[in-house]
Amino acid sequence: HLLFSLHAGLWIDGRGKRRQTMIATDLLRAAVLASVPVAYVLGTLTIQHLYAVAFIHGTLSVFFDLSWSVIFVAVVPREDFVEANSKLFQSRSLSFVAGPTIAGALVQVLRAPWALLADAISFLGSAFFLRRLEVTEPEPEVVIGERLRTRLAFGMRYILGHAMFRASLLAFSTI
Repeated sequence: HLLFSLHAGLWIDGRGKRRQTMIATDLLRAAVLASVPVAYVLGTLTIQHLYAVAFIHGTLSVFFDLSWSVIFVAVVPREDFVEANSKLFQSRSLSFVAGPTIAGALVQVLRAPWALLADAISFLGSAFFLRRLEVTEPEPEVVIGERLRTRLAFGMRYILGHAMFRASLLAFSTI
């Protein structure tokens, strides 16, 4: 998030098609994670491969994370925002608490490469359900005459210039 949030956000806002972005990132994350058990079976798994998988998976997650909020607003009726957001973040909090325990149990039962394959399959399920979702997205944000570098610099100054946004970015980037 720290490296790519601004770039990805500008690209997503300019392109639109957030649901397609989410589906593509889910499919790519599944493929990246599935590369670990494949390399393991072939006897070619290295620490560099694992670093690359972690970096690519994290980068793709930035694109997914920046896209879902617009989809959320397009799917959930305005009067249900508070309740839906509450349920969404309750499940997110539960995943932070229970996730490591469940992951550890999966690694113990299946072994690490196969636990990652199970995770890859979960991303395929996510892509499947996102594909079935019908959403009317807002039009892409088109800014005429403004260079990408100028927009990035403005975004960086804005975030770093506000204590709350700066702290939020740094906290989110280290989760």
